[in-house]
Amino acid sequence: MKQMKGVFTQSFRALKENFPKSICLCCMELSMAFCAVIVGVLVSLLWNDIAGIFGALVIWVLLGAPLSVGAKRLYWLQDARGRFWEMQQLFFYFSSWHRYFRLLRQELYQLICWIGLILFCFGPALSLLSGLLPLGREGFGQPFYEVLLVVETLLLLAGLLVFFWLGSKLFLVPYLFFERPGHSYLQLFGLSSRIMKGHARHWILLLGVHLAGVLSCILVVPVLLVPPYLRLCSREAARQWVQQWLEQEKAARESKESAGEEGVFGV
Repeated sequence: MKQMKGVFTQSFRALKENFPKSICLCCMELSMAFCAVIVGVLVSLLWNDIAGIFGALVIWVLLGAPLSVGAKRLYWLQDARGRFWEMQQLFFYFSSWHRYFRLLRQELYQLICWIGLILFCFGPALSLLSGLLPLGREGFGQPFYEVLLVVETLLLLAGLLVFFWLGSKLFLVPYLFFERPGHSYLQLFGLSSRIMKGHARHWILLLGVHLAGVLSCILVVPVLLVPPYLRLCSREAARQWVQQWLEQEKAARESKESAGEEGVFGV
C-alpha cells in the first residue's frame, strides 16, 4: 500500500499547487450536472420519470460529458513543472466536430459497458430480491426462504467480486483515450486490461477512497474540495500504473533484443 500512499500524497500536493483552477473546473462540472438534473425534473413533470431520466442523460452526454472529459484531459496533460495547461483546453472537444462526435461515441460505449457490467453482476441478485421481499417467509415457507437467503447472499458476493475484477479493467480506458486517440474502444479496453493486471486491489482501495469522499461531501467537507482531490487521485494512480507498464514493456523488449543478439553472435 506504499504506492497508494504516494498517490494520495502527490494528489494533495497537486491540489494545493493548482487550487484555483481545480475549484473552477469543479464548479463548471457541478453546474452542468445541476442543469441536467433540472432538465430531467422538468421533463418528468411534463411527461413521466423515464422521460425525465432520459432527458437528463441526453443533456449530460451532449453538453456535460465533453466538459467533464475536457477537465479530465486537463488533469492528465500537464507541463513539465506540474501545472495545468491553459483553461481553454477545457473546451477542447467543442473545437472540432470530429473530436466531439468521436468523444460522444466513446462516452456512449463507456456508458453501455458500465450499465451492462452492473446489470450482469447484480441483476440476478436484484431479481431474486424483488421476489423475496413481497412474499416473505410466509410465501415461501421457513426452510425454502432460508435457502433463498443464502443463494441471495452468494449472488451478491459473486456479483461484487466480478464487478471489482471487471471494473478495474475498465478504469484506464478514459485516460488511454488521451494517450491513444486513434485507438478503438475495444483496443483501449484490451490495453487497459493488460496494464491493470496486479492493480485490482489498488483500484478497490481507490474506489473506497472515492466512496468516503462522496460521503464526506454530504456530511462534513465542502463539496468543492473533495471532487478535485478525488480526480487528482485517479489521475495520479492511472499515470503511475501506465508508467510502470511502459517501463516493464521497455525492459521486456530490451531483454528480447539482447537474447536475439546472443543467439546471432553466439555470446
